[in-house]
Amino acid sequence: MTAPQEPEASTSTAAPRKDNASRSFLRGITLISGTTAVIEFVVPLYVGAALDATASQTGQLVATALVTSVISRFLVGRLVDRQSPQVIAAAGALIYAAACAGYATASLASAFAFAALSGVASALIWVSVSTVVGRRLHIEPYGFVDLFSSQQAGNWVIFTPAIILLAYTNYTALFYALAVAALVAVVYLAKLPAPPSRLRPAPLGQSSRKLRAQLPLLIAVAAMVLAESGVSLLLLLQLQRQFGLGAAGAALVFLPGAIAMSVLPRLLNRAVIRFGRKRMIVVAGTLTSLFAVLVLQASSPAILAILWILAAVGWAIIVPLQQAAATEGSHHATIGRSLSRVQISSLLGGAMGTLTAGFIFDSSNRDMLVFVFAALTIVGAALTAKTLPSTTFQTQP
Repeated sequence: MTAPQEPEASTSTAAPRKDNASRSFLRGITLISGTTAVIEFVVPLYVGAALDATASQTGQLVATALVTSVISRFLVGRLVDRQSPQVIAAAGALIYAAACAGYATASLASAFAFAALSGVASALIWVSVSTVVGRRLHIEPYGFVDLFSSQQAGNWVIFTPAIILLAYTNYTALFYALAVAALVAVVYLAKLPAPPSRLRPAPLGQSSRKLRAQLPLLIAVAAMVLAESGVSLLLLLQLQRQFGLGAAGAALVFLPGAIAMSVLPRLLNRAVIRFGRKRMIVVAGTLTSLFAVLVLQASSPAILAILWILAAVGWAIIVPLQQAAATEGSHHATIGRSLSRVQISSLLGGAMGTLTAGFIFDSSNRDMLVFVFAALTIVGAALTAKTLPSTTFQTQP
């Protein structure tokens, strides 16, 4: 294995121009990211309204998708290190299209099967997509920034029209439309060519040592996502219970932050290059912890929207850097396993944050307990900074 080499310093912050295949790949990511965001939002509503599911059954169905997604990632991480991740990502989008179409005519029992199918498909898609970007980091060093931006674009470019479609049609039409979007994503995701190098296995013992060295980063990811998901739910509960907003009104509060997370990453990456990774991680951790502390103190939905934008800026800095740290700390032949572990940590942290947020909101000490989320964000930012080299490294085969 060739040791990672630090690139020569450059005063230019301009990103390399992307070829058509890369642009198509990012379009596919936007399509499938938006599709998954809509499914995660509407399926709990759908099974309750159309399939007469109880609250307990709805929770079990959401948990089914989460559990299958987590378990699948352990296997998919190894699979993408041995096979073409572009093909696996496209296959995942195809399976997701089948799950979307299945929901259109599902019974309550079959909805659980389609939830499990969507969980498997999600693992296939996102581990593979991240691995494609990680393997090409020496070709496209801004890859994780563009990945995050494209994912977040789907959360409003696709999500908003989908909710409008639902308002004028029904769940069946929406699910079929999402299936079509996922099928189009299949074509885009399969277009990116593989890096022009053949993977060589890691030296004996080196792979496991590098994966064990990831532990601080995995703890950082879990802690920060736990805090972010918990505070996001607190924000939603605040909008619903204190300000009386429905789903559409709450979505409008989240929309400016979603747009910020899709349009700002390139600009913020210039700041990362200029001021250094570790300094910008500190800035990002400060912004997200400030959001956690102030979310229950906001006097209006407009203030909450502004606070969410601050948190969005923080996440637009943090997430690409955490993915880059996971990639750069890996042997080229184990990038899939490395990134799958990061995603598993993120999913588990998100589940824990969602579970605890409800208890915090109902607690008489909730104003004090949000400081726990703020502290977790700071700890996570500190651990992330510790795992990062101060300048960009490039993973090589």
